[in-house]
Amino acid sequence: MSPKISEVDLLITGAGPAGLMAAAWASRCSLKTRIIDEKDTRVRTGQADGLHCRTLEIMDSFGSPSIAHEILGQACNPKEGHEQHIERSESVRSGEEDLPGSRYPQLHVEEASVDDHDAYPVEIHLRGLGKNERAGSPDSEAAQKPATEIVRAKYVLGTDGAHSWTRKALGLQMEGDTTNKHFGVMDFIPLSNFPDIRISCAIHSSSGSIMTLPRENGLVRFYVQLGESSVQGSNFDRSKVTPDDIIETSRKILQPYTLDYGHCDWFSVYTVGQRLAQSFSHLDRVFLAGDAVHTHSPTMGAGMNVSMQDSYNLIWKIATAIRTRNTSILATYNTERMVTAKELIDKDRAMSNFYCDGPSANSKRYQEFREAFRDFVSGVAVEYGPSQNWHISTPL
Repeated sequence: MSPKISEVDLLITGAGPAGLMAAAWASRCSLKTRIIDEKDTRVRTGQADGLHCRTLEIMDSFGSPSIAHEILGQACNPKEGHEQHIERSESVRSGEEDLPGSRYPQLHVEEASVDDHDAYPVEIHLRGLGKNERAGSPDSEAAQKPATEIVRAKYVLGTDGAHSWTRKALGLQMEGDTTNKHFGVMDFIPLSNFPDIRISCAIHSSSGSIMTLPRENGLVRFYVQLGESSVQGSNFDRSKVTPDDIIETSRKILQPYTLDYGHCDWFSVYTVGQRLAQSFSHLDRVFLAGDAVHTHSPTMGAGMNVSMQDSYNLIWKIATAIRTRNTSILATYNTERMVTAKELIDKDRAMSNFYCDGPSANSKRYQEFREAFRDFVSGVAVEYGPSQNWHISTPL
């Protein structure tokens, strides 16, 4: 039986925050959009979920104030009477029926058609995942079966994470460094006599560093320095790290204070590294955003916001190109967002080194150090150079 054939203006691969932002914005731009993901349910715990003011302004600009107000209502504001910061919110909701579990084993760009405004030059073959297949598993015999659907798209946006299939299908490489420094991150209910356990803290001791963030429902998030592997870039077996390991390391750092936990909601382990893709687009028909093109540590808490702002920058340009049949504006996505991603990575490298270096003269200047990053992290300090969108002589 021949596979089903579908045509869309925009196909989004990956239903994380950047993908959902793109889908929400595309719907308001009246684009015929399809979003696919290997997972068939929403992620309900852990991951990045701190929203900063520019991202909230973007959500508010969609014309639905209830979105931003709902997020503000769920935010964790740890210190009454002080400046309030958004620490947590839920992702934009999307019905599970819109996120079918799919594997996309083949992508083809018909280069002869990229300049045809009426063509659908990007073709992706989809196959639905069986119940017993694990999302993200290596190619199996089932993966070689004929596609159950062919999606033809005018444009494709890959928001499918650090191990992006879309980026690999385009042959784009990630450039940068992976260090030998490792951190554990854990959301848990703490049992401790540390007096500031429910206040955002940066803690340095001779045993390492911890960054704490208060969360909802009595939870606290710890970012804990686990140590270094012997060789830079060497494989670090994250599967062997347990919540008890993270807590034990935290105890050593917090001495003489005590620490235990009553419940672990989520935990993960990451290796500090900063990497950037060679390009954010291919023939101005296939684009990449978020972790698919820039990876870094979660130390600054800015990655998800920058990723969502990648999508926001791109989607209105795709809509404009389709409406006006003038695609020249699409080139500005790569130039504008790559500069922002480079700045993010540079600042993340400086912040990661601050935490990894341990106690030093800089430890006493943490707040001053953090203030230097505040405007960028908030999103309000992002600047784009002159382009066809605006000229340096144009009054603001």
